[in-house]
Amino acid sequence: MSSVAHSLAGVYDDSNIVATLGPTEFFALARLMANVTKAFDLRHVYIENSVMRMDIPFSKAMVEVDMATLLKKEIDLSLVFKKGHAKYLWKMKGRGDVVIVDDDDNGVYIFDSGNISISVDKYKITQSISCVPIVVCFFGVPMTGYKPQTLKDYISKSSFIDLIVYGDQLEALHAAGNPNPYFFNPSMAGILRKRTPTMELRSQTWFRFFEGEQTLRIGKVGERHVLVVENMVDLDTTLYVYELLT
Repeated sequence: MSSVAHSLAGVYDDSNIVATLGPTEFFALARLMANVTKAFDLRHVYIENSVMRMDIPFSKAMVEVDMATLLKKEIDLSLVFKKGHAKYLWKMKGRGDVVIVDDDDNGVYIFDSGNISISVDKYKITQSISCVPIVVCFFGVPMTGYKPQTLKDYISKSSFIDLIVYGDQLEALHAAGNPNPYFFNPSMAGILRKRTPTMELRSQTWFRFFEGEQTLRIGKVGERHVLVVENMVDLDTTLYVYELLT
């Protein structure tokens, strides 16, 4: 039994303890909750079997990340996440294990490190979140190997991006308000500028989140075009953004 779990023995009913996370696992969970909610302007976090999966409001997109390897266990959480919560969770960093308790009587989760605790409101799910795997028929080759920070700087504060496809291959982006497109392969820019794109697909969501190495893939789900973005947020942990394109 960890020192925190031992010191809190008898304080919480064992049946109400969601998980006891070590310092590394807790920091990974807190960081992802804070970064994802901030990037996509989310007001709640939903985690089932250590898979964080949420629809992104005012968009046709969703975010998904399997944290089982990162957390080394399966946990379930459904909570309201406010901007101020991150600040208090950071204070628990490096203070040993953190116990997460489901206080259903008061409608909150308690994060307790033994000397610091914070209560976070539970989020009542009004409709089930689909756990059916998304089957995408991809075309072209994945776009990877670029520097995410360079792309982030190019996109800046653009409200939307047009994905430019030649043949069946994503080759470039055009951010709103920027006079010039961004070519993933600069050596092809001169040739492609002389050609008419096969299609341009508009995205309004995925580019809000940049972390680690990134891969872009375009495909179809039924008759709808979809963009799948993979962000490597940690070793063996990838955050996916699925967005239906217009």
